[in-house]
Amino acid sequence: MRFARRPAPLTLALIGALLLCPVGQAQGVDPGPLPASPPQTPTPQAPAPQPPAPITPPAPAAAPATRPTLDPPSAGPQLLLTAPADTVREYRLSALSQVSFSVLDAALPGAEPGDYSAALARVRAALQARSRPQSVSSKQFIKVLPGEEPRIALSSIFGSGPEATTLRLTQVLRPGQATLPLHQPDPALSAPAAQVEQALAGAQAELVAPLSPASYGLWGAALGGAALAGAGSEAGGLSRRVVLRVPNPLASPGADSLEVQPIVVEQRLRFEGLRGDEWVFSRSARIVQPQQTVAGRLTQVVKLLSYEVTGELVLSSDGLPVRSSFTETYRAEVRGRAPQPGAGGGERDLDFAFVVSGGQTVTLVPFP
Repeated sequence: MRFARRPAPLTLALIGALLLCPVGQAQGVDPGPLPASPPQTPTPQAPAPQPPAPITPPAPAAAPATRPTLDPPSAGPQLLLTAPADTVREYRLSALSQVSFSVLDAALPGAEPGDYSAALARVRAALQARSRPQSVSSKQFIKVLPGEEPRIALSSIFGSGPEATTLRLTQVLRPGQATLPLHQPDPALSAPAAQVEQALAGAQAELVAPLSPASYGLWGAALGGAALAGAGSEAGGLSRRVVLRVPNPLASPGADSLEVQPIVVEQRLRFEGLRGDEWVFSRSARIVQPQQTVAGRLTQVVKLLSYEVTGELVLSSDGLPVRSSFTETYRAEVRGRAPQPGAGGGERDLDFAFVVSGGQTVTLVPFP
């Protein structure tokens, strides 16, 4: 990818859209042992807000009206990447995300009664500004790379013509072990352009990771037993653990704040069987660590109330994707205290509590 001295408008728009996608905020694979949750103090119960309208993914092209019956999988089939080096497949990728906020409370400790109304109005305005859908679409290419180490290239092209932006990621294939798509920075870029490139590539890596078999260690993994039961990483290895970042428009951890504990979820695949020459996997998820704790100038506790993943991943007999759908929804309660600009140029502490309901759908369909 090449940037001029100043990023093009398309590039800046992509940063906003990609970074606002919930998938783009999930980071890492298998963070290891997790600390125990700190003691929690009871909080007043508030009426549960209604979640946003469900996101409907684009329908796959030329889908048959009646889905063929799946052939039962054998005791332990093994999916291999047999597509020869330099094989290239072209797809269309689309992502739609949506988030909504419901204010539970906002207060300025020690402030005059009139200041409370102003603080509550600012909180509502900040949350409302982020309550809008975001969409991203691109051409997507998957290429089998030559070499002793098995790898694939995941290339995304956004837009067309002179303003088109291309992102290229590579992913190593390790049987039974989840890996992440990685980006190699261009040393010729200036520092500002490199930062833009890094932000885009990181967000795009998390967007396409659920669509790649390597993200779950599928290639070379035994697909019987635990894989059929959907047991995940404990037995079958068909899973990936990610850190979920719940959006908070009121504040974000900075240099004077520390994330003591993240929210961790596990996205899973279950091998459903064969549909002709296609290998079919369904999606699910579970919550591993339901609470995030941030300490410092910003104090925040985020409690994940629910998290679900649905969809499927369909692979051809040579191991490459045919199509994929990935839909995640979540609901979380956020409580904390953050510094806010005060009258006269000082800072005031704002106590806040709100509920976030969000989700996104990412689809990959073959082209044409």
